[in-house]
Amino acid sequence: MSLPVKIVSRSIIIMCCVVIFLEGGSYSRILDPPMSIRIDDQIIMMPFTGGLNQPDPQFLDWNGDGILDCFINDRDGRLQYWEGLADWQFGDRPLFMLVTKSFQDLKVGAWFIFNDFDNDGDLDLLSHTRGTDDVSYYGNMNGILQLVNSQLQTPSGFPVYGGQFVIPNVTDIDADGYLDYFIGDITGRLTYYAGQEYSDTGPQFEFVSDHFENIQIVWTPGRHGANSIFFNDLDNDSDLDLIWGDFYQPGLFYLENFGNNTDPHFVDSLMVDDFPGLGLLETAGFNIPRIIDFEPDGTGDLVVGVLSGAYGTDYIHNLAYFKNNGAGAEYDFQLVTMDLLPGLDLISGSRPVLADLDGDNDHDLVVGTEFNPDNSSWGGQIYFFENTTNNDDPEYVLTDSSFIDDFTTTNLAPSFYDLDSDGDLDAIIGEFNGYLLHYTNTDTGWTYSGHYLGLDLIGKTVPVWGDVDQDGDDDLVLGTKDGMVAIYINNGDINTLQLAAQLDIGDDASPAILADGSIIAGNKTGELVQLRFNGMDSLIMQTTLEYPYSGQNLAPWPIPFSGSEQEDLLIGSKAGGLQYLEYSALAIRDERKNHPADFSIKAIYPNPNNGYCKIDLDISKAEFYEISIYDLQGRLVRIIHHGSLNSGRYTFTLRTNIPSGIYFIQAETDEFSVVKKMVRLK
Repeated sequence: MSLPVKIVSRSIIIMCCVVIFLEGGSYSRILDPPMSIRIDDQIIMMPFTGGLNQPDPQFLDWNGDGILDCFINDRDGRLQYWEGLADWQFGDRPLFMLVTKSFQDLKVGAWFIFNDFDNDGDLDLLSHTRGTDDVSYYGNMNGILQLVNSQLQTPSGFPVYGGQFVIPNVTDIDADGYLDYFIGDITGRLTYYAGQEYSDTGPQFEFVSDHFENIQIVWTPGRHGANSIFFNDLDNDSDLDLIWGDFYQPGLFYLENFGNNTDPHFVDSLMVDDFPGLGLLETAGFNIPRIIDFEPDGTGDLVVGVLSGAYGTDYIHNLAYFKNNGAGAEYDFQLVTMDLLPGLDLISGSRPVLADLDGDNDHDLVVGTEFNPDNSSWGGQIYFFENTTNNDDPEYVLTDSSFIDDFTTTNLAPSFYDLDSDGDLDAIIGEFNGYLLHYTNTDTGWTYSGHYLGLDLIGKTVPVWGDVDQDGDDDLVLGTKDGMVAIYINNGDINTLQLAAQLDIGDDASPAILADGSIIAGNKTGELVQLRFNGMDSLIMQTTLEYPYSGQNLAPWPIPFSGSEQEDLLIGSKAGGLQYLEYSALAIRDERKNHPADFSIKAIYPNPNNGYCKIDLDISKAEFYEISIYDLQGRLVRIIHHGSLNSGRYTFTLRTNIPSGIYFIQAETDEFSVVKKMVRLK
């Protein structure tokens, strides 16, 4: 790529004149940090993807590379985007890499459907309108999904029903060239809307019937409820069959189309009630089927997301992949995995802690959870992962999956401190009822010693220890269900702490203390805030943090050996997994320029990378932009883009052979400049 001399020299001058201003710093998600997790002698692939609780999957080629990508709605109203990889590492299943947990910051409701609704060659989005029974439509504008209509209406002027507990499907049931819309209801029936010509308000669906083909699925007398549907020509006879997931069915229902591609005919009394057969699928119920030909080999494979229905919750092992080994009209589904997407998943409400519990001078990993899948009383669980290497390159090996005790209370939040000054760490565990459970570390194991300080904080307490007043001793900080972050100051006696300050940050507060005494706390809605105790009996908001959306009920923990100016974070969440957020102080600007308000580098992924990465840029104002790479000495490495851009989100792909090291991606206009760090690894 040849570059005009004028462009290169202007960029170098700007980079050399940069003065660093800390503006809160930022965190980016790292999928491959220098740490690994091993369970049962198996290294967990991509362990820091965060877990899944109720995955609703869809598969399509979003980025146009010829490989199917995966989108997930985990019932938090956001769309996770996982990029499909060409190399199937296991050989028998597709492989995906997490890109974002909040695709284009869209907020969808209970369901979403991608399709080319306006027939312009790109993918648009239909979704549930949150908090209503309506349907939203997003048009695709140069790769950016923009809301067109939040209440899609029929040509007759009535709202299209979107439900709140059901998962609909669009398909051309009568082969007339228009997508039709089908949605179930809690009575076990199907509502049918016929597709018509597209209009400027979105796809047109005209109501036809609320009892399509007289289908009414009631699983055992009196049981009907939430459902999901999917149409596919499973028997290869050129018409569309129906697969149905039901709240009360641990498997799936299959209804063959006995009509043809223009005149469908279904008989619910002839349905198969053990699909895909032979008891291959037995879950808590409310399963979401997707038929997709991954290889492709001409036969559709089956993916099933488990939303969990009448028989409890399947918050782990809940995204099944069945390979179809059949041919022609005969399907033959064989289970390959119940965990299609990679990552560590410890059911729900994960809360990580790093502490040297075995006294070998490195940090072990302890994770408390909301539930325990093996405990009939649904008490929480605490997992102990021993660090078998060192802090520079830790490998955490699951040593005890029932650490300390069998609990009959949920939402366990472990913390560790040497309360009796005997040289080992005791455990103080927050839990659902608001108590702090005190366990003394003895030569014979952990001994329950009652409620620490006699505290009763009503609900869901999270304790953490650290020197918040920077006076040389450790204080106690508590998060509570009602959103309070409370500081209990140590004035010389660890067993007579005094409440000094508290601040409401939103329900389910979960704090962590950094080395400088500041506090980072997560809450139920997925916010992270940074606080500081000012020494005058008050907590204040210290700074604004930038970080990628990471889910709900965030539970941060600082990584003291990360080497960053401010510690990197391990993050637990409602979904039950862990995420790694790397800190960067590079919220910087040229001292001659104002803080950028019109554009931002939203993400660089993967980061670190091996020479291939993608850069997401959000732009709210059309202008001339230059996007460049610089090394640590401020030398220009490459110009990625030089030209005008309209408002929207842009993704630039970078493929370049550069040495290992730290680089900076800079995006700038004549008025603004933003920079993010990129790490290149061989």
